[in-house]
Amino acid sequence: MPDIKNILNGKNKYIDKLIADFSKEFEQLSRYLKINISSVIKGGVPTREAIEQLFSEAGYDGIIQNFIDKHTELINYAKQVGGKLGFPLVLTDRSIALLEILEEQSIMRMLTVKDGIINNLIDAGLRGEIEGAGLRTIIAGLADEFDGIAHKFATEAFTGISVFDRTIKSENFKEAGIEKFIYFGPLDELTRDTCRAALTDPRQQTGWTIEEINNSPVGFTIGGGWNCRHEWLPFVGELK
Repeated sequence: MPDIKNILNGKNKYIDKLIADFSKEFEQLSRYLKINISSVIKGGVPTREAIEQLFSEAGYDGIIQNFIDKHTELINYAKQVGGKLGFPLVLTDRSIALLEILEEQSIMRMLTVKDGIINNLIDAGLRGEIEGAGLRTIIAGLADEFDGIAHKFATEAFTGISVFDRTIKSENFKEAGIEKFIYFGPLDELTRDTCRAALTDPRQQTGWTIEEINNSPVGFTIGGGWNCRHEWLPFVGELK
């Protein structure tokens, strides 16, 4: 039987590193915007085009392209994990279509975050122009906005990557004909109530059906919610 715990720990470390790398990139982007925003505000109300250019200079386009590339990397990594678990990765046309939609949605959420930041910067410049505030006052008023930029982007990156990874596995397990699953992960003081309920459910001893999972608060792709440490794996009786 495969060493599920070590295999999953290795996979989780891989995902954690992806998120950590993106967080660093977004922190650098945030610092660049904070340092250079005065260049587009000092002349009056900043235009969307000017702020878009600032994002481009800060490396935003490269970060997003890297984010897109990581989705392909995740599929390749899933092949390795699937092989170790005894389930070589097989994705149907339906599964591939679902993954493509997930990727597109993740990118759109990134764009939504970016648009929100641009709108806030334009609003700040507009208020400053109306109220006659100096450049320093306007910049000071944007402190919270800049402090939250990296977190907003990193949150979307984590959500997108996590859901994509979980969807790859769940689709592959279903295609492999797996009928029963177990909710896998730690049971400690950090465990959410919904996850605790699943981890202590009697069905952990016999396996959960797909229908039962779909009707539970901890689904295949979201687990117990943001930053969940648990996931559904084939029930021990399904592993060879």
